[in-house]
Amino acid sequence: MAASGASRLVYVACDPVALARDTALLAERGYDLVDAQAHDLFPMTHHVETVATFTSR
Repeated sequence: MAASGASRLVYVACDPVALARDTALLAERGYDLVDAQAHDLFPMTHHVETVATFTSR
């Protein structure tokens, strides 16, 4: 994703560990996390989706 050169990336994650890993990788490649919102798309379960927005520096 970072190689695309996009000024903004929107990442939808179902795994908080993967999101944390990829946030660090994107930061190394010049992107900052500017917003993250959790969405409970599967009520009554432990699943939570996160929509994260990154912008290039």
